[in-house]
Amino acid sequence: MRFFVPTLAATALTFVGVGAEAAPVKPKAPAARSVQPASTARLTGITVVPRAVTLDGPRAEQGLIVTGSYTDGTIRDLTEKAQFQVSAPRIAALRKDVSRRTVRPVGDGPATVTVHVPGAAPASVSVQVRNIGVRVPVSFRNEVIPALTKAGCSTGTCHGTPTGKGGFRLSLQGYHPEMDFQTLAREGGGRRVNPADPGASLILTKPMMRVPHRGGKRLSPDMPEFAVLTRWIAEGAKDDAPGTPTLVKVEILPGRRSLKLPASKQQIAAMAHFSDGSVRDVTHLAKLTTSDDEIATVTREGQVEASKRGDLAVLVRYQDALESLRLTFLKDVPGFVWNKPPEQNYIDKHVFDRLKLFQIPASELSTDTEFLRRAYLDTIGKLPTGQEVKAFQNDPAPNKRAKLIDELVARPEFADFWALKWADVLHVKDETLKERGARAYHAWLRESIATNKPMDQFAREILTASGPTFTNAPANYFRAVDEPQVLSEMTAQVFMGVRMGCAKCHNHPFERWTQDEYYQFAAFFSQVQRKSGTVKEEETVSLNPHGEVTHLRTGQVMRPKLLGAEFAQVEKGADRRPALANWLTTKENPFFAKAMANRVWANLLGRGIVEPIDDFRDSNPPLNEALLDAMSKDFAEHNFDLKYLVRTIMNSRTYQLTSRTLPLNADDSLYFSHAVTRMLQAEVLADAVSQITGVPDEFPGYPAETRAVQLAGTKARTPFLKTFGRPDRNLPCECEREKDPNLFQALALISGRDVHGKLKHESGRIAQLARSQPNDSAVVDELYLSALSRQPSAKEKREWLSYLGKAPDRQQALEDLGWVLMNSKEFLFRH
Repeated sequence: MRFFVPTLAATALTFVGVGAEAAPVKPKAPAARSVQPASTARLTGITVVPRAVTLDGPRAEQGLIVTGSYTDGTIRDLTEKAQFQVSAPRIAALRKDVSRRTVRPVGDGPATVTVHVPGAAPASVSVQVRNIGVRVPVSFRNEVIPALTKAGCSTGTCHGTPTGKGGFRLSLQGYHPEMDFQTLAREGGGRRVNPADPGASLILTKPMMRVPHRGGKRLSPDMPEFAVLTRWIAEGAKDDAPGTPTLVKVEILPGRRSLKLPASKQQIAAMAHFSDGSVRDVTHLAKLTTSDDEIATVTREGQVEASKRGDLAVLVRYQDALESLRLTFLKDVPGFVWNKPPEQNYIDKHVFDRLKLFQIPASELSTDTEFLRRAYLDTIGKLPTGQEVKAFQNDPAPNKRAKLIDELVARPEFADFWALKWADVLHVKDETLKERGARAYHAWLRESIATNKPMDQFAREILTASGPTFTNAPANYFRAVDEPQVLSEMTAQVFMGVRMGCAKCHNHPFERWTQDEYYQFAAFFSQVQRKSGTVKEEETVSLNPHGEVTHLRTGQVMRPKLLGAEFAQVEKGADRRPALANWLTTKENPFFAKAMANRVWANLLGRGIVEPIDDFRDSNPPLNEALLDAMSKDFAEHNFDLKYLVRTIMNSRTYQLTSRTLPLNADDSLYFSHAVTRMLQAEVLADAVSQITGVPDEFPGYPAETRAVQLAGTKARTPFLKTFGRPDRNLPCECEREKDPNLFQALALISGRDVHGKLKHESGRIAQLARSQPNDSAVVDELYLSALSRQPSAKEKREWLSYLGKAPDRQQALEDLGWVLMNSKEFLFRH
C-alpha cells in the first residue's frame, strides 16, 4: 500500500472523527437564570460544636467550630469571624491559633463560652474544668508518637523507611511504638534525647535545622509537636506507665456537610476517645490531609479551604487510627439550567442528582449508530457488521435498544469477552499454569459467564477449589500464586476491591488496615499446598491441616480473621477457606457486591465510581456513594446476576449519553455527564482490523478464525497485541493493561505490517471489492459501515468518490480508504 496525496489524507483525518455523523455544532450556553449571590443571603442563626466541653488536666484544650445558617439554605463556617466571651476568666480562656479557636483551662470549675456573630442570636458552650493542679506526664503513645507523625519524621520518605535515614529508623506512621521508644530513648548514646538538656537533643535540633538535617526543617518552637517532645524529654523520656488510657476511636467534627462557594473554608476538630471514657481534642497532634489537593487543602490547624467544586475526604491520622470526613464544595455556574433528561432507571436518578448538585448538564442521547457501536464493543468486544448496522437503523421498534442489549448479552461472544476480563485479573497465563491449565481455567471462566453463574457462586468455587488443576479448573487460582500472603492480597484486591499489600510490613499508611489484620487475613490460606499431579505438568491443590501463618514482626501464629469483622470460627484442622468465601459472598458483606458492581460499571462506562476500581479506601471515596450503594444492593438482591447488572447499566440513559460535550460539561471527567472515549483494547482492535480487512489472525495451537479475545493464556502473542498493551497477567488488576496511546502504536497503525499486510492481502476484503464491486459509492458505504458503523456523510462521500474516480490504481485507492478509516479516532476509540 502506498501513502496517497497528503492533502487528501489530512482532509480525511479531519472529517473522519469521533461523532462525525452528527456534524455537531457547539451549542450556545443557555440563558443565565437568576442566582441569588451568596453575599445577599441573610444569616438566620448559628450553632457551635461541641456544645459541652470537659477540660481534664492542665494541658487539655478544645477547639470550637461555629456554623452559620442562611436564608438561601446554605451553611458557612464562621469560626474565624465569631467573637467569643468567657463568663469566668479564672476558669477558662480562649486562644486564637491561626484559624482555630480553642478553650484552654485556667482553674477548676464551670464556665460558659458565649459566641456572638452579628445578625444572629448568640450561642453558648458549657465548660467544665477539672484536675488543673494534677501533673499529667506526656504520654509517649498518645502524644509523642502522633507528634513525630505530624512533623513528618515517620513517613516513608523520611525515617519511616525500612532502613531509616542517617542511621535513625522509626516505624512507618508510628505503627510500632515499642520499637520507636527503644530507638529514641535507648539508642544513639543518649544524643537523640537528653533529659539533662532537652534543647540539645538531636530529635529537636535536627528537625529545627540547628544541625544539618537532610530532611529539612520540620519543627519550630511555636509548633505543638515541639512542646510535646521538649516536655517529654524533660520528664525523663519515659514510656507510658501501666494503666495509661489507650485509644478507642477518632471522631471528626463537625461531621459531613456541603458548602457553597465562595464559602470555601471549614474548620474541623479531631476528637480522640480513650479507654477510660475521656474524649480529647487532638487536632494539634493529628496528621491532616485531603484526598484531592486540587479541590481543597487542609492546614496544620485543621482548616479546609477549597479552590473549586467537588467532593473530597479529609483524612485524620492519629496513632494507628485513620478516619475520614466527607466534604462537598458547590458553586453556582453562570448560565446553568438543568436540561431535565428523562430517567430510565435508578441509575439515572443518582447520576442526575449528582449532576444537578454540581450544576453540570447532561449531554444529549447518543445517536442510534453511536449506541450500536458502543454496545457491541462493550458487551462482546466486536464491531457490528454492516448488515447489523442497517438492520438496527431500520428497526422501527421504540424499544430496539433494550432488545439489542438483551440479544448481545445472550450471544456467545459475550462470554468470550468477559472471560477475557477475568482471565486478566486471575493470572491466567501459560507460564505458571501451563498451557493445558490455562486453557482449562479459561474454559471454566467462559462457561461460568455463558451459563450466567451467579457471581457469588463464581467466587466461592474459586476460593474453595482443590484438586488437579487440569481437571478442576478453579484450583488454578492457587497455582497462579502460592504464598498465603500473596493469595490474601489477590483475594482482597479482586473480590473486595481492597489493596492490602502495604500492610504486609507495617500498618497501611493510607487505610485502616493494620499489619495484624494483614496476617490474620492471610491465615485463611495457610493450609493450601500444591503437589505434583498424576499428569505431566499438572499440580494438585490440597490442604495441610497444620499450615499456619506467622506475623512478620512478632513471629506469632495468627488466627484467621475476617477483614474488618470477627475471627472465623473454624474447627482445628478444618479448611478455613469456606468460612471466608461464605462471609465474603453474603448479601450483607460490605465489600463484595460493591467491588463487583464497580468493576462492571467501569468496564461499561470507562471509569469506576471508585477509581482505581480495586482501591476502595477512606482516602479514595466514591464519586457517587448513593449510586454505588443502590447498584450493589440491586446486584445482591438479584442473586449477583452479572447479565442483569450489565443490562441495568446499559439500559440507563447515563450509559446511552453521547460523548459529544456541552460548554458546561466539557471539563467533567468524574460525574458521567457524557460518555467517555477510550482507545480499543489490544485484542478488540486486532479483531476489528481483521474484521474490516477480511483477513483473520492466525494463532498457533488455536483453530482457524479464532479471535484475539478468545485466546486463553498468554502464550499466543503477536507484535500487534504486545504493542497495543495486552498484559502479561502478572498483576491482579486491570491496571496492567496499557490504556494510553503511544508513539509505537501510532507507528504500528501508520506503517506497521499487520495493517498494511491485511489491506493488501490478495484474498482480503479490499482486493475482493476491487475485483467484484465496480460501484465506488457502494464500496465507500460498505467500508464506512464496517469500520465506523455508520454511513459516510455527504462531504465524505464526495471526497472519496472524487479520489477513487481519479486514482490510476483502484485497489491502491481502496487501500488508502481503508487505511484512513483505521487510523481515524472514530475507529480507534470507543465513544
